[in-house]
Amino acid sequence: MLRTEATYGSNPSRVTRRFASWFWPMATGLLAIAVSLSPVNFDGSLMLTPHWLLAVLLFWTARRPASTPPMLVFGLTALHDLVSAGPIGLEMFAALICVEALRSVAAYRPHRSFAIEWARIAVILILFELIVRAMLTVTLAGAPDLSQTALRYGATVAVYPLVVLFLRGGFGMGRADDRWISL
Repeated sequence: MLRTEATYGSNPSRVTRRFASWFWPMATGLLAIAVSLSPVNFDGSLMLTPHWLLAVLLFWTARRPASTPPMLVFGLTALHDLVSAGPIGLEMFAALICVEALRSVAAYRPHRSFAIEWARIAVILILFELIVRAMLTVTLAGAPDLSQTALRYGATVAVYPLVVLFLRGGFGMGRADDRWISL
């Protein structure tokens, strides 16, 4: 069905607000993909980096659950899987489960403390790593060493406060009830 003026009326503000609520998570997600793919080790050796995209998606889900619909998570993580040459769909599947788990927890247990939010993110990141590891084991693909998984987990948990500082402090993007209108 074609959505016309009869559907939305003469004021398309609902559509505009919906797009605006997805714009910043999409833009910061694309920035996170670019940062995660930028070369940080110049001697050619493999270096583990934090999962920047997942940290950004979890930030938006914890702060504004309505701004990270499943299609946005799907699109960003599929793009990350494609450009990072990882197993296509693996991290996308795990990220969708983790974002939805955090969304359901945030809906029933709202919080105001950053320490509680950070602890929730740490637990969700453990879930992410367990799902990825289980799927690699089930498909008989070579799973990374447990030490590499632990280092990536630790790095992602450690950079989450930096993501919060950058997005909240740098751009002023906090919770929906802080100063923004709930979209």
